[in-house]
Amino acid sequence: VLSAPLSGETLKVALDYLRDARANTSRFGDSTGEVHAFIPAKGGCGATFLATNLAYVLAKSGRRVLLIDLNLYFGDAATYLTDRKAPANVVDVARQARRLDGALLEASVLKVRENLNVLVAPDMPYQLEEATADNVAAIIALARTEYDFILLDLGRAMDPATVKALDVADRIVMVVEQSLPALKDARRMAQVFEGLGYGRDKVRMVLNCFAKSSLIRAEDVEKATGLSVARQIPSSEEAVRTAINQGDPLPRLTPKDPVAKALQQWAQELSPVTVKPEKSWFATLTGGI
Repeated sequence: VLSAPLSGETLKVALDYLRDARANTSRFGDSTGEVHAFIPAKGGCGATFLATNLAYVLAKSGRRVLLIDLNLYFGDAATYLTDRKAPANVVDVARQARRLDGALLEASVLKVRENLNVLVAPDMPYQLEEATADNVAAIIALARTEYDFILLDLGRAMDPATVKALDVADRIVMVVEQSLPALKDARRMAQVFEGLGYGRDKVRMVLNCFAKSSLIRAEDVEKATGLSVARQIPSSEEAVRTAINQGDPLPRLTPKDPVAKALQQWAQELSPVTVKPEKSWFATLTGGI
């Protein structure tokens, strides 16, 4: 949509925009990677924990995985996996969208472990105007050609970049907990998704920290939102807190924990392969399993 009266400069900007959009489409046309967008119904529901730990398990299975932290104001996904410093962030890459290619993306990501990279959020919420919806879409489109799975960690603000990420995602994972505030926000978010035209086959609702003894049952969540609970992640508060505080994935620290097993089952359903458990330093030393 162009404003009247139409000037030569306005027309040039519009043509440049269309040319760039067509170039991005042709450059990243051979898309194969799956995009899963994680969004919390309410802050504190554990969407970042699930996204980061599922990314680790998928990478452990041999799949190339990229986690993109699109919580641009206060994103901290990388701290769930490592304490290393990233060479660049989402805004840095978005700023160079016109020259975006595989080499630039590879140089910008934080290499956490084999097969697992993270494109981090900025340390401070400055110059976020560079992270436009189109630039975010271009980053995701390129990532599809370079990775098997792209997991997006989103904030709750429905800004243009977030909505665009939801648009292009293959699956939206809405993370909910068994609390009244989370239930109310989940209902509102489900209505937003419906208004954006997302079908129920695109949205997956995950009930995190699930407890059978809770006053709010899984059926109550389904009735309030109109969505089926696709997955229940059990509660294991102490183990999860320890993993977060150590900045290490839970399936690596305690692979037999119920939450770790639920994540391994989730990854197995997404990518059916045999996941070999990591040996501890003691087992490696003694030759045990």
